[in-house]
Amino acid sequence: YAAWQESDGAARRVRVAVRGGSGTWSFVDGQGLFREQGKDALSPRLAEHAGRLYAAWHEDNGSSRQVRVAVYNGADASPSWRLVDGGGPAGLGGDPSRHALFPSLASAGGVLYAAWYELTEGPRRARVAADNGDDAVPAWSFADGGGPRRRYLIRP
Repeated sequence: YAAWQESDGAARRVRVAVRGGSGTWSFVDGQGLFREQGKDALSPRLAEHAGRLYAAWHEDNGSSRQVRVAVYNGADASPSWRLVDGGGPAGLGGDPSRHALFPSLASAGGVLYAAWYELTEGPRRARVAADNGDDAVPAWSFADGGGPRRRYLIRP
């Protein structure tokens, strides 16, 4: 599988394709992952966790940027993706007043983690959240000390 962002001249979207046995590529993203009207989808990342494929990206509507995460059904012949970031306009970050950017995903110790950085007043900060492992009822908990503390900082 491969993921990238592309522009149609009006907006950017995340694309995902799979390489078949004959060496040809087929889209498995339904014309772009979950790009909501008026938002650009940027910086996609893929990760495998517990035998499932996950995608993360950030969406930008011009005034807010939020991290989104989706899981793939694994059926290349009839592909579908479902958001597992807790839903809502804030995405994984949970606070639409803070810009959440450049997510990454990692599977470690049987847990799926998402990491990104937030632009806040003052220094930027890195955030890490752990998935509860239930794609039917997804929930994420911060694994970085949480709250407004600026314990984990990224310096420009």
